[in-house]
Formats: sequence, C-alpha cells, structure tokens
Amino acid sequence: MPEVPVLAQQYARTNSLQNLVYKPLELRNAQNRIRKLIGKAHWLTDGEHKESILRRVLRNHVPESIRVGRGFVLTSNRTSNQLDILLTYKNKPTLFKDEELTIVTSDAVEAIGEVKTKLTWKRLQETLAKAADNVARIRHDNQDRNQKVWCGLFVYESMPSDNSARILKAIQESSRGELHRVVDLVVLGPNMAVQFVEKETSRSKVMSGSGWISYHLQNLAQAFFLSNVVLSVARDSPRSARAAWLPLKKRDYRKSFITLDGHFGDFPPEERRPRLTRT
Repeated sequence: MPEVPVLAQQYARTNSLQNLVYKPLELRNAQNRIRKLIGKAHWLTDGEHKESILRRVLRNHVPESIRVGRGFVLTSNRTSNQLDILLTYKNKPTLFKDEELTIVTSDAVEAIGEVKTKLTWKRLQETLAKAADNVARIRHDNQDRNQKVWCGLFVYESMPSDNSARILKAIQESSRGELHRVVDLVVLGPNMAVQFVEKETSRSKVMSGSGWISYHLQNLAQAFFLSNVVLSVARDSPRSARAAWLPLKKRDYRKSFITLDGHFGDFPPEERRPRLTRT
C-alpha cells in the first residue's frame, strides 16, 4: 500500500487540531445554554445536564463496542458510588440498564470518571479520594485482565488558584502511593490537565519514577480529556491513529510533576517549551 502523501498528512493533522479545538467549544456552548434556560435555581439539574453533555460527546467518538452511560459497579466486596461516566463492554452481561443508567459487574468495566461543575480545595480532595476508592475496588477484581481500568476526573471550571504543587499533592495523596488507586487524568477547567505517566514514557531526567505531570493547555484541556478517554478504550489503535486524536506534543506544555512516592518538582527549561498561545 503506498504511503500517504505529505500533503494529505498535513491536512489530516490540521483537521485533527480543528477537531480538538471544536470539542471544548461544544461543551461550553451547551453549558451556557442550559444555565440561561434554567438560571441558578436548579444547580443540581445544571450539573446533571453537563454530565449528560460530556457523555453525549464521548458516545459520538468511542468504538461501537463500548457503551457510554452512568451507574454503579458491583465489586467483590461492595458496590461503587454512582459513577458519572461509566464505559462498559457491550458484549458483557448487564445486571440492569435503563437508558443511560447501568449496573454492571467489574469485569464489564473499561473506564470510569467523575464530572463536576466546580470544586473547592476540600471538595477536590474528597472527590479524588472517592474516585481512587472506586477504581481501586474495580481494578482489584480485574487483576487477571491484561489492561487496566482507566479513571478520570473532569471539572468544568478552574480551581480558585492555579497552584500546581497543591493540586499535584492532592492527586498523589489520593493514591496513597499505590498504583491500583491511581486517577489517570484530572482536568480542572479549560487550561489545566494532570496526567499519570509510567516512568518509561515520561522521557525526563528529573522525574525519577512513574507519576503525574501537569500541563498548561490553553483552552484545550477539556478536549485533551475527551481524547484520552477515547484512546483508553482503543489501546490497539496504531500510532498514526493515536496521533490524530492527540496532535499536540505534550512535552511542549508540561509544567510540574509529582512521583507516585511524593517527590515534587518543576521541569527545567530544556525539558519544556513555550506554552501554546491562542487568540
């Protein structure tokens, strides 16, 4: 099969970047419309609608073999809290399903996530701990599987202050230094993303082990979350396909890190490049 011409590759890359920009715009437009329609009297409804919007966008992009919904997971020792995002295999038995609400056993789970409008520092810690508890129980039941259940936290609005060290510490503490409690990706507003990476993929001289890296992605953090959820359920995609979903070089935008055992640091200038700027 002949190679794709360079011009076609450039077109595909440009189209991918446009798609990456479009996805957070879709989320924001829907969010603003809901608030205008219902005002401030029904914040619970507002939050539920934003969860639904995120699930709808994901449903448009994940493989047909994956069901996108919300619900509960029955593990060997207890039932999870209600999960705002629950991605399950369609070829696995379902204990209960009513529209988006699903109840499944651990072996049917591919990815889980929490969705919030905004968080205080205390609520961030509580939400991270709950997410870590839920995914730890699911992963424990799936120890024999070759692939790990993915876990993420999506927050529409930024934290009161962009304190990378404090945010990274909160994420690391929720894991208790244990790999099975790791929250893989945390997005806080339109600009900040924190992602867990294995030591061998960090490509850093200062980051001594596996841990979390914070990125400043101007207005693209929410699209980064969506792309990573899709890739988490499409692990066998070739490198060229994965590049279409993540056309950015993450190294260019990383700021700080914290390892699984709690070592914090900033990336030196030679290990990061200028921030992405958009008008």
